Amino acid sequence: MIRTGFRTAEVEIPCTCGELVQGVLGGEPFLVSCPIDRYSRVKVALDGESQVRATPSKARRAAEAALSALGHGGRSFSLDVSCPLPPSKGFGTSTADVVGAITAASVAAGAALVPIEVARLAVSIEPSDGTMFPGLAILDHRSARDGAVLGSAPPLLIAVLEFEGTVDTLEYNSRLDITYLRSREPEYIRAVELLRRGLQGGRWDLVGQAATLSARINQRMLPKPELERAIRLGEAHGALGVCAAHSGTLLGVLFGPEQELQARALMASAQTRLKGLERCWMTRLVDGGPRVVSAGAVPEPQMAAIPSSIGTTETRRTRRFTE
Repeated sequence: MIRTGFRTAEVEIPCTCGELVQGVLGGEPFLVSCPIDRYSRVKVALDGESQVRATPSKARRAAEAALSALGHGGRSFSLDVSCPLPPSKGFGTSTADVVGAITAASVAAGAALVPIEVARLAVSIEPSDGTMFPGLAILDHRSARDGAVLGSAPPLLIAVLEFEGTVDTLEYNSRLDITYLRSREPEYIRAVELLRRGLQGGRWDLVGQAATLSARINQRMLPKPELERAIRLGEAHGALGVCAAHSGTLLGVLFGPEQELQARALMASAQTRLKGLERCWMTRLVDGGPRVVSAGAVPEPQMAAIPSSIGTTETRRTRRFTE
């Protein structure tokens, strides 16, 4: 049997190079994500069927939560997720998948959720980055009680430094030392103020200072053995500062939009001077927020049998779900 006329939507959500700032404000955790021009692409088709390969359970649960919130609970759907970056490093791949699934499911159902609604659905699955908001946003990433856009992302270059090791975000957040973070709140207030001033006044050096300050405070929570060496290497090459994955292993060295040569020189030096470096590459800071690639009715979908063996390491993952 072939069904016709079901709704489909495909969206892209930016991944992140950790966070520009993360800590505590008003006694509660917050973060400002560092979205980059690498994207998780998520497609949802309602009442569709497609070949199963492997599907991230968080994205499935997120799509189900969105459909339930919109009055479509129990409706069958297919889900396809594709992401170019590895998980558990600090690239925000899990949030990108979750936010993509929520957004694609809602668009396919003919609804439009505002960013804070997406954030609240996302944190019901796990603590989330702020990439559901446009621009650069500050978000209470564990409860989504508050979220606000600070401004548009400046066109900064980022030399991404991927180090060995992984971090489980859920486990990290479960043992978060809130007492320590609250003791450093004056410094987080300063970091956020530096970031605000930098974004509002076009002072990219202040953005770099904010990121470096936050990365250093986080050393007590999740040490990056090469952080200070990376900061010194950045200073030697004229960098603006260094951002960190506060619940990951990667670092990002921030450069102005005209500093590509300096960024490439730093990456060449980093290969021999930083221990545990697995790879380095260059990207750009971009605005957060979903990008809708396509949406509409799809005629005569081709049906495929479910294979008997389902892989678990595919970059591209598709599955049909029903109650």
